[in-house]
Amino acid sequence: MPSPINITNIPAPRVEFIDPRTGLMSREWYRFFFNLFNLTGGGANDTSLSDLQIGPPVYDLTGQIAQISDSAQLAAMSDQAEAVLGQLGIVYDQAQLASMIAQYEQATLNLQNQFDTLPSRPELGTIASYNLNGSPTAGGIGYGTGSAIAFTPAGTSGQFLTSAAAGTPTWTTPSSVAVTSFSAGTTGLTPATATTGAVTLAGTLAATSGGTGQSSYAVGDLLYASTTTALSKLADVATGNALISGGVGVAPSYGKIGLT
Repeated sequence: MPSPINITNIPAPRVEFIDPRTGLMSREWYRFFFNLFNLTGGGANDTSLSDLQIGPPVYDLTGQIAQISDSAQLAAMSDQAEAVLGQLGIVYDQAQLASMIAQYEQATLNLQNQFDTLPSRPELGTIASYNLNGSPTAGGIGYGTGSAIAFTPAGTSGQFLTSAAAGTPTWTTPSSVAVTSFSAGTTGLTPATATTGAVTLAGTLAATSGGTGQSSYAVGDLLYASTTTALSKLADVATGNALISGGVGVAPSYGKIGLT
């Protein structure tokens, strides 16, 4: 389609025809005549100035109308395609939902079948044999009587539960519990109180257990190994004596050292 016709108004009277700066036709008048030249087809158009005074020529807009119509049809087809895709999406979602419902129903049926095929539950004994016949006491301990369950009374702080074999267990204070067996071995120690309460040891710890086997000392006493399992005391002597070895396997002694 050709460019729209540019009908330029005649320049204002104040615009000089000859530009005094260049001595040539002014730009405004040149553009006016150039537009007239183009409007008349550059010498090859049969349009006259009379035609231009009436109005510009009318162009055939059939092509434009067809193009606009095609664009409208494409837009309508696009809208229809979107609508179809939307419907397809709804159908797909409905199909998925139907499939999920079918799977859920099948799973429910399978689970029900499994419950139906479970073995029968074992029957419990009579309630009278297994029920608690006694009322629990805060801090009490439940125990079997053979035919029922009973509870001990609450003990006091620090007590512990003592078994009575097939009888009723009781709470017992540790200090009142008898010591049934005690031995200090070869340590040389003996219990001061052997059977009741807290056991207190007495005696002298033997050398074989890390002690000395001695219960008392005098100032200046020395300890030495008198055998392979015992320690003995060497009493102090007068001033000026020295400790003299008695040789291998012999006890040391004090004496004067002779000078030769």
